[in-house]
Amino acid sequence: MGKQVRRWLPNRQIVIVADSSYAASELLSSLQTLPQPVHMVTQLRLDAALYEAPPPRKQPKPGRPRKRGKRLPTLQTVLDDSHTAWKLAFVDDW
Repeated sequence: MGKQVRRWLPNRQIVIVADSSYAASELLSSLQTLPQPVHMVTQLRLDAALYEAPPPRKQPKPGRPRKRGKRLPTLQTVLDDSHTAWKLAFVDDW
């Protein structure tokens, strides 16, 4: 749907708001890699497994390239950490 709307409206900024069932990394990645990205706001579980991007391959090696990098802390861990710096933000453009 996001790609089709992008074809219909090639010069507009598109932001899709969806529930947690659309928080699939392959879907979000496919929308971000478009020439004009489509942005999606979705809910993540506090215990979601999040990963860094895979490191680039230095030289061609046999086997499948890595799909993900180092595991990041869960959102619950970041929320509970006293060293997490929070910043107040206001969104006007919506």
